[in-house]
Amino acid sequence: MNIKDLVIAFLVALGFALTFQYFFGKRTEETEVISRSRIAPRLEEINRPLNFEVDFIDKDLNVAEELTDVATPFAHYQFSSKGAVLTKAEFIHDVGRKNLLISTVEAAESANRCFLLALEQKTPLAYKLTEKTEDEHATQLTYQASIDDGTIIKRFVVAKNVCKIDLHVELQRSTQNELRFRLFYPSPRVPSMHDDIVHGLVNEKAGILKRTIDIVKEGRYWEIPTLFGAEDRYFVHVMTNDPQHFAQRGYFKLDGQAQLLCALETGALRTPASWTMTFYMGPKQLSLMQAVDPRLNATLEYGWTEPLSKPLLYVLNVLYSYVKNYGLAIILLTLLIKLILLPFSLRGQMRMQESAKKQKDLQQKLQYLKQKYKDDRETFNREQAELIRKHGMPGFGGCLVLFLQLPIFIALQRILYGAVELYQAPFLWIPNLASSDPYYILPIFVGIGMAFSTGMAKQGDMRQRMMSYGMALIFAAVTVQFAAGLSLYIAVSTLLTVLQNYLQTKIQKA
Repeated sequence: MNIKDLVIAFLVALGFALTFQYFFGKRTEETEVISRSRIAPRLEEINRPLNFEVDFIDKDLNVAEELTDVATPFAHYQFSSKGAVLTKAEFIHDVGRKNLLISTVEAAESANRCFLLALEQKTPLAYKLTEKTEDEHATQLTYQASIDDGTIIKRFVVAKNVCKIDLHVELQRSTQNELRFRLFYPSPRVPSMHDDIVHGLVNEKAGILKRTIDIVKEGRYWEIPTLFGAEDRYFVHVMTNDPQHFAQRGYFKLDGQAQLLCALETGALRTPASWTMTFYMGPKQLSLMQAVDPRLNATLEYGWTEPLSKPLLYVLNVLYSYVKNYGLAIILLTLLIKLILLPFSLRGQMRMQESAKKQKDLQQKLQYLKQKYKDDRETFNREQAELIRKHGMPGFGGCLVLFLQLPIFIALQRILYGAVELYQAPFLWIPNLASSDPYYILPIFVGIGMAFSTGMAKQGDMRQRMMSYGMALIFAAVTVQFAAGLSLYIAVSTLLTVLQNYLQTKIQKA
């Protein structure tokens, strides 16, 4: 075995792996600075210093709280009268034969509770549940608290058919003393995903910009946001509609090492006022987000693959509705894709065989010319050019199926990495298709399958074979980092390719 061939094969495969990871792997976090965000100067009304402190009315600190549960087809919520806040949100997650409850809001200290309405002066906590109503569309909870010169009313409307909470805030007062409101709500907090990356979400024209924690630390704010909140890998907590412009500005507070507290702040208030804001609090599922605000679809970051990603995700979910297991659904989706591409694959293999034969014939003729005109370089170059002109160079027709498979693979990588549907979804030995294979069985299978497929081929010299084996080894190593769902797709696709090559070889020999 030639050591030089091994080294070349390894370097080519490594280069391929690094290039793939750079362009198609987990994307780096965006840290660009946009024109609408800026470090808050101490000038003018809108540019006053950010306020993160909350001072409560002393006698309210020990007030008894009344907890109220609200259930929808999507989630279980718990509201508290102590601050009129949301203390718990658990979303129903279908993983096949059973449902899991995934918590994104948990009880926290009073200043960090979801939907806390804070004043610059003493903030009331002693709210009273004055009304609870329910119909087929929503559940309404109305809370009321007294302040020095008036009353604050908070009404939650929890929709039943979508993951939406409308918050109505009303200020009734008898004086014109200046005050301001700040409304706080946290980023999603899934207990089993403490190391997940959290982004702030801010509207930008018709879309969404994601803000990293590094930018949040700089004390940036956004003027009159129409969409403002935070996300993790699978869930979103975001304000999507503020028609009465409650939010004069929005900003984030770093809560711990990797959690955000979103803040919406009013301007100076001197008269009675009321606002209604809409919040999407739920998983990153296209159908659910689309029903509340189509801009939220951008949180999935499909990018240029969106025209392909959405149909693939739809087909995957349709298959799941029949088999009730996402592992089986991925296998069926892989088989379906292979069947669709089969005519192109067969045609591509035929062209590759023709190209290999043509290459071999061309090399033999060139070798003959080298021997015949070894002492006449000028004549050799002329005859070589004439030979290539007459017979042509081998084409790339056999790569057609690769060009078709690549965008499908990239689209599936985008889907399966961020699909909340795969979170905690089991399949055989894999407890969670959204995480990597814990026993590396699928990556090993991918490497063996690719190597075996290469070994079955009769064309190519030893250098080409070693390059193919090296790529199989490196690609198997890269697959270790993928979510098990994507690794399963690659493994099944590899198996089907090996089977196709084997059958085609048998048919050709018959």
